[in-house]
Amino acid sequence: MIQAPAAASDAHADTAVETVARQVLGNCPHHLFQWPSLANDERWTSLDRQRAIYKNILKWAADHHVVPNTKYLSTFLRRYVRVIEEDGEELDEDLLTFHCDLMGRGASDSGDLPPDFTLKTYFMDSCVSDNYVTTMESANTISGGTTGLKTWPASLSMAEYLLIHPDLIRGKAVVELGSGVGVLGLVCARLGAARVTLTDVNASVLSVLEQNVDRFWKRTALSAAPIEIHSLDWFTVEDHEADALLGDVLLCADTVYDPDLLPGLAHCLHTFLRAAARCGRPLAVYMATAIRRESTFHDLNDRLRKVGFTYRIILDDCPPTRFFPDEAVTQIAVLEIVPVSDGKDVGAI
Repeated sequence: MIQAPAAASDAHADTAVETVARQVLGNCPHHLFQWPSLANDERWTSLDRQRAIYKNILKWAADHHVVPNTKYLSTFLRRYVRVIEEDGEELDEDLLTFHCDLMGRGASDSGDLPPDFTLKTYFMDSCVSDNYVTTMESANTISGGTTGLKTWPASLSMAEYLLIHPDLIRGKAVVELGSGVGVLGLVCARLGAARVTLTDVNASVLSVLEQNVDRFWKRTALSAAPIEIHSLDWFTVEDHEADALLGDVLLCADTVYDPDLLPGLAHCLHTFLRAAARCGRPLAVYMATAIRRESTFHDLNDRLRKVGFTYRIILDDCPPTRFFPDEAVTQIAVLEIVPVSDGKDVGAI
C-alpha cells in the first residue's frame, strides 16, 4: 500500500508531486523510487493524487514532447496501477487510458527514439516549469562502445554547483570538454552564459549531442546563448584549435575516470591555458569528478604541476543533488585549476 505518514500542509503535497515528477521524468531506477509523504493521511492511490500525477507529470510530458521511453514509463505505471487496485481505489480514467496506450505499444516500442534510448528531463527549479533541460540518452551504462551516451553524476553535481553560483558563468563564454549528451552545457546556456561551446570526440556522442541541442534547445523561447558543437581530441589538440575555441570558463565533468586519458586531458588543459596566456585573457577552469582512485588525482596533479598548475578543491564530497536527483552515491569533488603558488612559468608537457 502506498500510504504516507502524516505531514505538514497542502504546500507539502505540491512539493511531493514535484518530487515524483523529478523521479519519473528523470528516469529514476524503479528500485530506488521514493514516494514522498502527503498531508492528513492522504494516499497516493486516491483519485486526487492519480489526477495530479496524470496532469502534472504524464500529460505535461506528452504536451512538451519529453516522455521517457515506453519500457521505463510502462513499468512505473504498471506498478502504480497494481497498488491502486490492491488498495481498492477506482482508477482515474485519463490515467488508465494513458496506461493502456503504453501497453498497446509494447515495451520494445521506442517511438522516435533509437533502441535503448530514453528522454531524461532535469528541472532547474520548481516542477513542472519551463526552466528545464531534456536530453536523449542511453538507458545503458555502455552503449556503442562508449560511456559518453548517458549523463554521469559528476555532471549533475557541477550543474548544481553552477545553479548555486551562476555568476561563475553568467555573461561569459563557456567551453566544455567531454560534453557527452550535453546536460551541463545546456544548463550553462539556461543560466545566461554568453556563448556555450560543447566538445567531444566520439562520433556517436557528437551525433546525439547535436540532436539534443537541435531538439530541446533551439526551439525553446528562452534560448539566448548561441551553442556550438566541435569535435576535439584531447591528445592532439593544437594551439590554433584552442585559440579558436577559447572562452572565459573551461568546464569538464567526470573526465578523470580512466588513467589512460590523463595524458590527453593534461595536454588539452595546458593547451587552453597556454592560449589564454598568449592573449592575456583570464581563463577559469573548473572540474567535477567522482573520487574513484586517489592515485589518479596524484597523477593529474603531477602532470599539471609540470606546466605550472595544480588543482584546488572548492567543494569536497558533494551531497546528493537537490535539483538533479540521481541514483549514484559516489563521492564527488569540484575542483578549480589554479597556478602553483611558487609562480612557476607555464612550460611544455
